[in-house]
Amino acid sequence: MVYREKVPRLRKCKSCGLAWVDPAPSAAELAEIYSARYFQTFGYDASADKRYRHVRAATSDRVLAIAERCLAVGGLLDVGSGLGDLLAAAIRRGWDARGIEPNPWARAEADRVAPDATRTCAIEEFEPGKVRFDLVTCIDVIEHLRRPDEALRRFFGWLRPGGSLALTTPDIGSLLARLMGAHWPHFHVDHLWYFNRETLTAMVERAGFEVLDWRRAPKVFNLAYIAGIFERHSTSAPVRRIAEGMLRRCPPRLLGAPWPAIREGQLLIARRPSC
Repeated sequence: MVYREKVPRLRKCKSCGLAWVDPAPSAAELAEIYSARYFQTFGYDASADKRYRHVRAATSDRVLAIAERCLAVGGLLDVGSGLGDLLAAAIRRGWDARGIEPNPWARAEADRVAPDATRTCAIEEFEPGKVRFDLVTCIDVIEHLRRPDEALRRFFGWLRPGGSLALTTPDIGSLLARLMGAHWPHFHVDHLWYFNRETLTAMVERAGFEVLDWRRAPKVFNLAYIAGIFERHSTSAPVRRIAEGMLRRCPPRLLGAPWPAIREGQLLIARRPSC
């Protein structure tokens, strides 16, 4: 299936449901997207970053609590660690946590909440040496990768036998995605792949993992985060204008107030077999 009018680059396999963009953005186009402005799309403002950090910390704590049901606290690698919010939450919970993040600006911001925990490099460049991790986290990252299958095989190799993977990504098979069609807010230029439960599970299993759990991902949002997504990514001009007006006119306290956690997207927990 091809959304020719509103999402002209999206293709979807009729047999398995895996969706992807074709053609994919060039390296130059993605470099332009992944600038310091990228995180502003999701409500980050360095002058008032507490409203963003608060909801990200709450989400990170919920994801880590689920992962900790499957294994003891130990060494953690956060892939695509962004502004360091999951790293900070993991360190607070007792993990020996480090992250890899290709964006130098994001790494500098991450050092404010998790000092010296992040290495600036791409997944393909990371070499852990003899270190093997108890948990690899990949939070809303796999959909951005050109070769998610190869990345999953790398994650498998970075884990100790019996170690776990915690992965979140949007769910193109969700009721919301089906109802909204081409207006679904997770259709981003920088999202190269769109998974449903079956396609995500199959790709993880092909990388050698044993899937332990799949559920709706727990996420905490605020108005600044949601309005930022619609202002930047909505295909509807009126929706973009409304979102822009909210960001400009709403009081900071209203923009930053956290909402109750909702279940949105998908969270998958998988394990590298001990044998």
